[in-house]
Amino acid sequence: MIKKILTFWNDFWFAPIDLLNISVFRVLYGAGAVVFYMNRQLDFKFLYSEQGIFPYAVLEKVFPDAYHSPVRWASLLAHESTAYLLHWVFVGLILALTLGLLNRFFKLVMLTLYLAFFFRNISVLYGPDMISSCWLFYLCLIPTNAYFSPFSRKISNKQSDLLGSVGIKLMLVHFCVIYAYSGFEKMKGQTWWRGDAIWNVLGNGQMVSWDFSFLHHIPWAVPILTFTTVLWECYFPLLLLYRPLRYPSLIFGLILHLMIGILLNIPFFSYFMICVYVLLIDRDDLAKLLQRGRISVTPLTPSLRES
Repeated sequence: MIKKILTFWNDFWFAPIDLLNISVFRVLYGAGAVVFYMNRQLDFKFLYSEQGIFPYAVLEKVFPDAYHSPVRWASLLAHESTAYLLHWVFVGLILALTLGLLNRFFKLVMLTLYLAFFFRNISVLYGPDMISSCWLFYLCLIPTNAYFSPFSRKISNKQSDLLGSVGIKLMLVHFCVIYAYSGFEKMKGQTWWRGDAIWNVLGNGQMVSWDFSFLHHIPWAVPILTFTTVLWECYFPLLLLYRPLRYPSLIFGLILHLMIGILLNIPFFSYFMICVYVLLIDRDDLAKLLQRGRISVTPLTPSLRES
């Protein structure tokens, strides 16, 4: 029994994984991140300069110590021209990541610059920033240039190394924890137990752009949506383990995130979460989808089944 447990543990964390899924994730996530952080670049002076919304000295006084990094990023971003240039470098590195041009060293440089601006103005941070910081960290551990990169043809071994396997598994575990934690936190609120939590959002004109008063005529729809959302989030990790329910669960999540992104006007948060779904698709199924879109994937290595 102990030997089986150790074998399962070793295979789960350290077994080589075909890099097709993570390469597709790299392209999808990177493309969205370029657009997201280019928007920040356009508002650079307002967000990050000393003449903007929060000079560094004011930021340190307004927010408690728990919100500040032990690293003093002020020295790196002290001059506006230097900070402006470094943010362009960061956006350029994100673009290079998308194109499959970065090795682990330059990914670490990218992550360092990301953290510098992350803590430079924490008042602008919200869901996409939190999710993006996690995915950028894991991408530093994983080789992502095996497919859809100028270096792809030179890479004969298209499977992850030890560190890459751990990075992919940590990313998936973290992803499941996000959903489960979100579901259990919702269960602490009375509105979720009453079944009207979804209505508190859809009925708030400051949060949505459409009139959902028609739901008054179908009152059963709101509690069904509410309870289904909570149950799906809480049991998301278990739904993935049972293969017949994996794809239906991912389809439900796709619809849910599209609704959140469109109705609540937070498209980047939904997009960054949906990108990870690519890692949960069977390698062969993903290859077939790409080939239907006339995207060549060669060589077609056997699937490495995920646990």
